[in-house]
Amino acid sequence: MRSKAIENESSNPSVRESHIWVSRRLIYGQAALLGVSAATFFMLGMMVGSLTAPAGSGSTGNSTGAAFVEDCRISGVAMWRSSGRELADVGAVVVLLPRGAQPEKRQAPGLIMPDTFVALDNPTIEAIHNSGGAVVRTDGDGKFNVLVDRDREYRLLLVSKNRRTTGRQLTEQQSKLLESWFAPAEKLIRDNDFQWHNVDASSDSIDVGMLSFD
Repeated sequence: MRSKAIENESSNPSVRESHIWVSRRLIYGQAALLGVSAATFFMLGMMVGSLTAPAGSGSTGNSTGAAFVEDCRISGVAMWRSSGRELADVGAVVVLLPRGAQPEKRQAPGLIMPDTFVALDNPTIEAIHNSGGAVVRTDGDGKFNVLVDRDREYRLLLVSKNRRTTGRQLTEQQSKLLESWFAPAEKLIRDNDFQWHNVDASSDSIDVGMLSFD
């Protein structure tokens, strides 16, 4: 004989209730698993971010001991004199060689000579850049502007495009330095006039002023 409660439940199916019983341990276990997963993905994100961040992000420069190196902008203007007039030395070549460095192998100077300068896909310029140096040409006003690593000493070689040599010659020390970078070194200058300067890139910008070939 069925009880009255059972009879009421059978006669009113719409009021039936269903219950799913879940262990507390299972719930706590799932919560812990989610927490561990979130922490793991957070750490992975931090690692990927540190590997893909641009050099120097979050760095204050050399004083932190990081690999980031600050830049120094070196600028100037090359001029030459013709018939009593001072003109812009358009197309003159500026070579900046860091002191105490040199490329893995000596480079062909013909690719950066004023008369045969190759602006694009130039392996000589790339090798000098990879060694911490730089090569640029003066613009239509004889000006040049180039970024190099800060807090280094550089040898600045300016080779004129328009002024031929007046008997100026490289010193023995200068020749030896160029020979460690170029082969043959003398081809870099040939019969073009040139100037040699020491530049200490100890600040954000260095203006070497007007370099004139009189």
